[in-house]
Amino acid sequence: MNWFKKIVILTAVIFSSLFFIYYFSDSFNFFLFSYKEIEVPDILGKELKEAEKILKQNKLHLVISDSRFSDKIPENFIIEQSPYSGKKVRENRDIFVVVSSGYNLVKVPDLKGYSLREA
Repeated sequence: MNWFKKIVILTAVIFSSLFFIYYFSDSFNFFLFSYKEIEVPDILGKELKEAEKILKQNKLHLVISDSRFSDKIPENFIIEQSPYSGKKVRENRDIFVVVSSGYNLVKVPDLKGYSLREA
């Protein structure tokens, strides 16, 4: 009978502890893992240095994930950002951006003297 009591008490303690942790988990996260949430600013269309300055002021980090040629957006301007503006993130989070490489200039060969078929 002594073992049975110990098992019942141990089981009750375990279940009540799990319930307590589950029920009050938000409170524990606040005290144990407190962090500040920041709204991601809109840096689309901004020049790279300006965007980096804006993110730094908001305790966020700019990371260039890709660059693309663009006929509409000049070189070193932000084309895309992730996460998008307005989203709440933790401070010191990386904000990934795609930067414009400017126009994609293509060298056109001199076709003077060639027929339409040869060109």
